Amino acid sequence: MNGSSLDPVISDLPEGAVSCRSIGAVGSSDHYAIFSRINLKATREEALTRTIWTWNKGCWQSFRSVLENTAWDSILTGDVNTQAFKLTETLQNLQERFIPHKSYKVKAGDQPWFGHTCRLAAEEKSRAWIRFKRNPSTENKLTHKAACKRMKQVQKWAIEQWRQSLSTKLINRSIGSKDWWSLVKQQQGLTTQDCIPPLYKPDGNVATSSQDKAELLASFFSQKMRIREPDRTPPQLPSMTNQRLNSLVIRADEVKYHLLKTEVNKAFGPDNVSPHILKKCADQLATPLATLFQNCLQQQKWPAIWKQARVVPVHKKKSQALPENYLQDSP
Repeated sequence: MNGSSLDPVISDLPEGAVSCRSIGAVGSSDHYAIFSRINLKATREEALTRTIWTWNKGCWQSFRSVLENTAWDSILTGDVNTQAFKLTETLQNLQERFIPHKSYKVKAGDQPWFGHTCRLAAEEKSRAWIRFKRNPSTENKLTHKAACKRMKQVQKWAIEQWRQSLSTKLINRSIGSKDWWSLVKQQQGLTTQDCIPPLYKPDGNVATSSQDKAELLASFFSQKMRIREPDRTPPQLPSMTNQRLNSLVIRADEVKYHLLKTEVNKAFGPDNVSPHILKKCADQLATPLATLFQNCLQQQKWPAIWKQARVVPVHKKKSQALPENYLQDSP
């Protein structure tokens, strides 16, 4: 404050996050310039673990052999929730056993071409730098220099591999228009991994982290799908025919037919069972799956593990900062 003049600094940040001080009058103005310092800590997204599966190098013959010798009668017992869980657990264990795979950390700011090989080279470069800082010897300096050179080579190779992969997908005649445009945007560098901007919460705060945005959208979508009166008696619909379906039998050959049509390029579901397994082992899985489906009809219940889905929010209209302007889609 200066005499009768008041130069305010207004902020909705918590107390202590903003510090202000006057730096004197500006020219002939009767107001003082205010220097404000805002202390903010950048929110860092947690690194995620990603697993790469090498399906073309899997030991499928052994995989099928184990499935053929599996005692499904002892697995498909109890209610359908238990049966579906045991079947899923069996497939997950065999997938880990017979399909080569490797896991690595994925950070939010990683480029789309930054994969497992780049991560290993980056970690080696970091270790070499730490050794050189602790002991700045000529040997450690040369080691760090070699690690930097290796990192550049791996990065160049990864970018080229990523571009070639995009080009191959773009010229594929079976690709859909939606996927085609998505790949074009990736090629042009117009997409980012963090595609959802900050979202406004109902209390007026802003969700900025991936965790907060996911929880906010999940809460919004669940409210849309919730039945207001779940105990209400359903209305009686008039019968349109005198014919009745007294029984329904699901045959293994029908299940096998649909398993062979599985699209293997689809992503994993929440059960982490790959569509590659469903298609490659259609002969061995047709009978146990047909049995499980038949049990679902008899028990009039659908397994809880199959009710889960990975939902992708898709912006539909107006402001991208409002959760109600998104709709849910399953990849």
